[in-house]
Amino acid sequence: MQRRLACRPRRHATLRPPRSAARWALSAARRMPQPVQSAPMIRSVRLNAQAELPWTAADAVPRAARPPALWSWLIDSGSLTQRLREHAGTSFRLHVLAEQREALRQTDATRMQVAPDQQALIREVRLDADGHAAIHAVTVIPASTLAAHPELAALGARPLGEALFERADVARAPFEVACLGPSHPLAARALAAAGAQRARLWARRSVVRVAGQPLLIHECFLFPPLGADR
Repeated sequence: MQRRLACRPRRHATLRPPRSAARWALSAARRMPQPVQSAPMIRSVRLNAQAELPWTAADAVPRAARPPALWSWLIDSGSLTQRLREHAGTSFRLHVLAEQREALRQTDATRMQVAPDQQALIREVRLDADGHAAIHAVTVIPASTLAAHPELAALGARPLGEALFERADVARAPFEVACLGPSHPLAARALAAAGAQRARLWARRSVVRVAGQPLLIHECFLFPPLGADR
């Protein structure tokens, strides 16, 4: 007798519905290795003596950004008027361009740490040497300082530096310096008064206190430096 072999039912592969071309492409793309994204390139900026520089504490200015022949003038804590006079000799001239009272600006009041709701005397002068405009200075003297030192409103053609530095009760805060473009208000004012054109101007500012009462001095340097420092 022949043994009957049990027939096992065949398994049929399950048919999957065809995928659309878009879904197939998306699935294939996911299986492909993705490129490694590199970090964005950061360009290093090197400051130099010709680049514009916002107001910065003088001791924080990088050496590469310091104008070699002018730097000692920018950080000179003595009388800039006296130094220029010694350099220029009889060619030194001081021109009082304007003296007027205006409302004290909030930014200036904050810098001097005085009440903003007061007037201030704005004194604008130009110092000439060798027949050329050398320094343009704008001094802001709050009414509270003038009340304590009314002589500061009667300087006339006398340099402010001479009036200040002959006193023993004068203290000066550290300098801030800047390299200003010609459209900056201080630079534009200086260039217009001198009838000059410059791509950039170096300037400095500081708060000076007379017996504790503040005034703010801005000085903009118009000269390409006056030869070798003396």
